[in-house]
Amino acid sequence: MKNLIEKYIKIEISPMVYEAVRNYPSGSIYPLEDYQEDDETITEEDKVYYLEAKIRDMIIDLTRLFNFTRKRLQGYFTIEEVYILLRAFWNTLYHVGSIDPRKIIIASIEDVLKYESFDFDEEGINIAKGLIEKIQKLTPFEAYVTILLTCSLKKNNLTEDDIRETFMIE
Repeated sequence: MKNLIEKYIKIEISPMVYEAVRNYPSGSIYPLEDYQEDDETITEEDKVYYLEAKIRDMIIDLTRLFNFTRKRLQGYFTIEEVYILLRAFWNTLYHVGSIDPRKIIIASIEDVLKYESFDFDEEGINIAKGLIEKIQKLTPFEAYVTILLTCSLKKNNLTEDDIRETFMIE
């Protein structure tokens, strides 16, 4: 996973996103945290700086939490379980909504078992049932990270080494 830095990208922010960023709790103190929208002493430049700093911190925090959680999940899944997750999410787009990610994963696995049962022998069905039990023990964020890791593997020429690297399986 390589990071690409592009400087000076201008992004239009909708009022909904603006309010979400403004109301997002933060461990940092921003000078404009308590400003009122009708306060004439706050310039547009101040608001832009405030939003950029807060969005940057939100993204960095999310990235760090993702990496901490990925490390915590190290070795939690087997190769066979990841293949089942891949089948469950191969044709699925996932965006966080109002449904707990654990429920999404479990429903997707159950759909695979129901509609693709002819592809599973008894051992595969038992692996899938064990996987469901493992998913139930995850936190919502761990389940979210599991979905992201799984979706990152959706590519042609996937190898077991790709799975091992992504899910940190020894």
